[in-house]
Amino acid sequence: MDHLISSIKSSIKDKNWYSALAISLSIPDICSKINDGTKTNGKKYAAWFNEYVGIHYQSNYPEPLLQKVLEYSTKEDYLNLKKPRLTGNDCYALRCAYLHEGIGEISTQRAREVLDEILFVEPSNLMELHGSIVNNKLILRIDEFCSHILTGAEKWKLALNIEQQERLTSFLLVKDVFEVARNC
Repeated sequence: MDHLISSIKSSIKDKNWYSALAISLSIPDICSKINDGTKTNGKKYAAWFNEYVGIHYQSNYPEPLLQKVLEYSTKEDYLNLKKPRLTGNDCYALRCAYLHEGIGEISTQRAREVLDEILFVEPSNLMELHGSIVNNKLILRIDEFCSHILTGAEKWKLALNIEQQERLTSFLLVKDVFEVARNC
């Protein structure tokens, strides 16, 4: 797992956004496989995301403000503001759309729960859009999203039992050519 975490960190540092995103979107799959040793699926992916990353995408509106919305607007607006901005199911839909089709539009993905599309932007000191939803499209800073996945993976690693730690040894690792030649 450390090699994947390191690869994401390097990709963020080098602004290799597509690599950072692809590996980050794979992390919940890998972690959910390590958890119980069985094949992963969308339900496990979403549960892992919700447990380890979801906190970063919960509604950040305080309840008194939400009550004002309820007072001056509709119950639907109130309920929409209480929803997480990104759910595990929508992240899984993004994983499927991006890794299989190279797109961020998730409206046709079966796993999709709330959003229609997820747009990624580069970090900017001039404008902050991270977490904004416009026309049912969630805007995320690519570096923050990937960092949230990293934080989740590092938290997850701390809770692994011995059996799960042993499963970590089965990872595909790129090896030195001379080491492989010596051992063949």
